[in-house]
Amino acid sequence: EERTKASLQLQANETKFRRLVSSNIIGVVSCNTHGTITEANDEFLRMTGFTHEDVRTGGVRWDEMTPLDLKHLDKPALEETDRKRETSAV
Repeated sequence: EERTKASLQLQANETKFRRLVSSNIIGVVSCNTHGTITEANDEFLRMTGFTHEDVRTGGVRWDEMTPLDLKHLDKPALEETDRKRETSAV
């Protein structure tokens, strides 16, 4: 029963997250630790001028988008991701 309850909660959370991403009220991306953005919603693409094709072909890199005065935040964010498998919004 506990496992079923946890599974249902996970499904509900995933549904909420997908709804937020598809609502396009904020830009949302998934990326890897090598700097490549692997998924992006329409709002992120609108804000940055990239296309789904750019993302699909690996042409969008978060490490190249980080302003120089904020580059110092990249390493701690990657370390946090390694620890928690998620990161805070930056």
